[in-house]
Amino acid sequence: MTPDPVRDLAALGAAYLANALNSPDLYRVMFDAGFELEDADAADEALHCLVRAVERAKTAGRFRDDVEPLELATQSWTIGHGLASLVATGPLPHQALTHAVPMLTALFISAGDDPARCRRSVEHGWGRYLRPDLALMIEGTRPSSTAKCPGPPNSPTVHAKHWPRLPTIE
Repeated sequence: MTPDPVRDLAALGAAYLANALNSPDLYRVMFDAGFELEDADAADEALHCLVRAVERAKTAGRFRDDVEPLELATQSWTIGHGLASLVATGPLPHQALTHAVPMLTALFISAGDDPARCRRSVEHGWGRYLRPDLALMIEGTRPSSTAKCPGPPNSPTVHAKHWPRLPTIE
């Protein structure tokens, strides 16, 4: 946890997505209605982590008082889950991950955050896990500039050097 609750909220979504990209088969099974959850409380706790992050952002004055933490947490999760489903197990290439920053930024601005501050927070939180030049990338190691990123079956291989770079924030 950092002093920036919006950064932490974005980082939770990025960690969720990184996990889906690391283990796409496990990710598929997690949402397969044919399987019973072994630990429903653990599944609920994942959403509650997002809810607590939204509550922290409200307390810090980043989100309006009328924002419902469960609603905003669910909307945030929807963005991460949608990208995970479409990239890790579906038809979109890894470049689609770049849509997360503008989508989360727009969502959090709509909840009352300052646009410039929000963008920096989301980029820092999201980029920590998913930028190809950082350590906690898809395969859990620091990739080289030509590291292969796993894609869905029968999709073209995407190399990290071809990923759009997020701007560096000082």
